[in-house]
Amino acid sequence: MQAFPQWICRTERLVSLPILSLLLLPAWVCPAMAWGPNGHRTVTHVAVNSLPSTPELAFIRRNGVALAFLSAEPDRWRDRDQSALRPANFPDHFIEFESLSFLSAFPPDRYQFARALSARRRELGQSRQISQARELFPERVGLQPYVTAEIYGRLEIAWRQHRSAKAAGRPLGPIEQAILFYMGWLSHYVADGSQPLHTTRHFNGWEGSNPNGYSTGPGVHAKVEDAFLNRSGQAPVLRKQTVRARILRDPFSDYLAYLRGSFSLVPRLYELEKSGAFNGGGTPAARQFLSERMLAGAEMLASLWYTASQASKRP
Repeated sequence: MQAFPQWICRTERLVSLPILSLLLLPAWVCPAMAWGPNGHRTVTHVAVNSLPSTPELAFIRRNGVALAFLSAEPDRWRDRDQSALRPANFPDHFIEFESLSFLSAFPPDRYQFARALSARRRELGQSRQISQARELFPERVGLQPYVTAEIYGRLEIAWRQHRSAKAAGRPLGPIEQAILFYMGWLSHYVADGSQPLHTTRHFNGWEGSNPNGYSTGPGVHAKVEDAFLNRSGQAPVLRKQTVRARILRDPFSDYLAYLRGSFSLVPRLYELEKSGAFNGGGTPAARQFLSERMLAGAEMLASLWYTASQASKRP
């Protein structure tokens, strides 16, 4: 497909390009940033502070500032001049669970996931459910669990290289730089996943049937972040907290459960927004809600980091 001649977004959603076939051409999406640089740095700092105080992790604690910087890298890759990178990067930031209820389980990699979507599109096309079929492209429903799993795999391999180099007395500096990059890169997507609006089609205003009268206008996404991080002054307080870094038995399944937990909170977020809880610096209920989500993100992040470092001990 050719590069986009222009970007035309209604709030965060890109209007579909001219359609030759509703079943062949996907609807493109412009997902909003989850927390912005301040939020991503905050989640990263909490996760760094929460890692066990072991000698092998000491270089990570010394590089908290670098990790915080790297945590915003994927949002920097949204540069409008990057006609190849920008659309490739978009689907990594979100997953729309509403469109994926037909899956009995998530496939283990993005290519099997794409094939499952293709098979479902054919089924819907054969039954003339055209509007539902055109929702089921990877770039439309998102790839959030997969980019996270892929970066986690890179991190685990880097830690294995670190152990091998250390045992052989080889320099550790280049490998530690790789570990830090993968950790910062991973941080971004895990923090995205803690924001309920990155797990739903209602990412910047309620879409479709709306019996509860939730906000349908643009700006919900920005308001949620602004109320907590930029007006309430909570970020410095939050950065001093710690969470529990634990070993995950099945990182992919555990991460999917974490995303589903965020998704389950979408109605709660819209109820708060409807009540005006995110206006200004936010009400105590709004601040507590968003604090809990960011701390949940930090806990999952610290756990993925720690699990990768320990899983690398396997032969």
